[in-house]
Amino acid sequence: MTSRTDVEVVLGNNAAFNRRDLDGMIAHFAPDAVVLDRRPGGFGSYHGAEALRAYYGGIFDNTVELTEDLEIRSAADGVVVASCHTRAGLVSEMGSGEFVTDYALLMDIRDGLIARLEVFPDADTALASRS
Repeated sequence: MTSRTDVEVVLGNNAAFNRRDLDGMIAHFAPDAVVLDRRPGGFGSYHGAEALRAYYGGIFDNTVELTEDLEIRSAADGVVVASCHTRAGLVSEMGSGEFVTDYALLMDIRDGLIARLEVFPDADTALASRS
């Protein structure tokens, strides 16, 4: 088995997200992974595979299309920071619409899996959190 680089792990997770492939995404996370949304008004924190499954499953259940354009901003010492631009097609009983948002992801990679993913308003804030 060939080990993946940290960037390959992040890009694989992004590809699964864009496919809305919940099992594919969860396979990129450590069993005890933590996701923290550090944006003002963020979506909270999630610990462990089942919580991540519920969190991402909720996103997928409420969208009909989803595209996260990701640009790696930094990758060193097991930490990857990426800027993201996401477009989502939403559907609800109230109607449909498009949702667009920009944010950054800071991911700690351990043993080829995402151990911690933090969502920040932008890449500069994410990078500054590590200094």
